[in-house]
Amino acid sequence: MKTFGIIEKLGGRQRVAALLCEAGRAITVDGVRMWSKRGQVPGAALQVLMAAAERKRIKVTAADLSLIDAPRGKPGRKAKVQR
Repeated sequence: MKTFGIIEKLGGRQRVAALLCEAGRAITVDGVRMWSKRGQVPGAALQVLMAAAERKRIKVTAADLSLIDAPRGKPGRKAKVQR
C-alpha cells in the first residue's frame, strides 16, 4: 500500500484525520486513505498538515509530498521514497 511521507511523519492516517478535524476540516480515516489512491493531497488539507508539521517541529521535504510504500507496524516509522 502507498501513502504520503507527510502522513507518516505526522503519525499516520488516523492522526492526520484527527488533525484535520481539529482544524475544522471534517474527514474520515478512509478519506485520508483515498488521497493515496488518487495520488494527491488536497491543497487545503496540505496547508493544515504543513502548519501542523511546523508546530511540531517536524521537517517536511519535497520527498514527503510524494507517494511512498506504507511502513508495516507503528505509524511514523520511516519508509523508502519511491523514485
